Amino acid sequence: MYTYQAIIIALLISLLLVRASRYGAFTLIATYFIYYLLVSDLPAIHYYSCAATLNLFVGLILHRKYKYAALCGYALVFVDLYGFFIWYQYISPVSYDIISGVVLIMQLLFLLPSGVVDCVRGYTGFNKYSLAKSDDFDSK
Repeated sequence: MYTYQAIIIALLISLLLVRASRYGAFTLIATYFIYYLLVSDLPAIHYYSCAATLNLFVGLILHRKYKYAALCGYALVFVDLYGFFIWYQYISPVSYDIISGVVLIMQLLFLLPSGVVDCVRGYTGFNKYSLAKSDDFDSK
């Protein structure tokens, strides 16, 4: 298990406390549980097909309520196909690990409720109202 995967699981556990993202967080935690128990130790030819099937199920489950997180699940199916292709060509799976890590982090971010995203956006100072206040803009 990579460090980013442990961070994702910890953040998903914290998202279980938020009502708006509880269903999606529980779905992803259950999927990771199934993945680590059943899929992660399989030989490569079975690993990529089982991981793609599991990601397809995640996309289908999340599609109604979390469309962007579901799209990340669908994208992971193609990432798993890419992983199978590079395994078949005897290429190092570093690019597969990076791409799947980025998509998994995006999937976690899409589960965040909109209030959290708006709060983070407000603190960064990139909205037009905070920039106008910080410059002390006067129209006179």
